Amino acid sequence: MAPRLLPVCCVCARIRDEEESHQNLERWVSPRTFRRLHGMNPNDFPLTHTYCPMCFMRVQKEVQQYLKTIGRPS
Repeated sequence: MAPRLLPVCCVCARIRDEEESHQNLERWVSPRTFRRLHGMNPNDFPLTHTYCPMCFMRVQKEVQQYLKTIGRPS
């Protein structure tokens, strides 16, 4: 079954693979892997941008560091 919206990390461009994920575990794959696993081109679907867990943690740390440099509490 084709996804309605394809969740893509706005930093690393990995796709959340909801078909192959187990309950409570997210799986993020490259567009090439998504195409190979599902036989579908990710470019054929509307995208919704989000953050994968790794990029979210990285961006969160960068924001906290930025707030420290401008003197605001984090």
